[in-house]
Amino acid sequence: MAQQDERSLRLLIHRYEKKIFALVLYLAGPDKDKAYEIAAGSFAEAIPLITPLDDDKDILSKIAGVALERCRHTVPVPFCDAPPVLNMPPEQRESLRMVTMALQALPVDSKALLLLRDQLHLPYRRISEIIKAPEDTTRVQITKARVDLRNKLEDQLAIDG
Repeated sequence: MAQQDERSLRLLIHRYEKKIFALVLYLAGPDKDKAYEIAAGSFAEAIPLITPLDDDKDILSKIAGVALERCRHTVPVPFCDAPPVLNMPPEQRESLRMVTMALQALPVDSKALLLLRDQLHLPYRRISEIIKAPEDTTRVQITKARVDLRNKLEDQLAIDG
């Protein structure tokens, strides 16, 4: 039985580790060791909260919620440049750099909302559960975060010429 539990745990971690690690990297900064520590701790804290009745979005929401809470208690390290992307044309790399810089300029809660919705593709209902706010408020906050991101991008474009 213990061997089956260990296998199930490994499968669960394997299924969500890249998404949670990416979320933490964007929220806490590019220090991979720090991100790994936060992500691993998030799994350890969230696993007891998972029930056999939880679906994929429930599980992802629980782990992401713990990760977000852990990231709120860390001082984010700013990105110096966009993450390296192989086989990407220079203009796309530049676009990615600009979006990364604009995203990093947002407050952690705004970044979290955008990443939960647009990177992890969580429904508004699940995001509202994570941030403990009504769904209508969550929708408004995500829209505001998108507007703020667009404004940061426009500012970056003005600076870069």
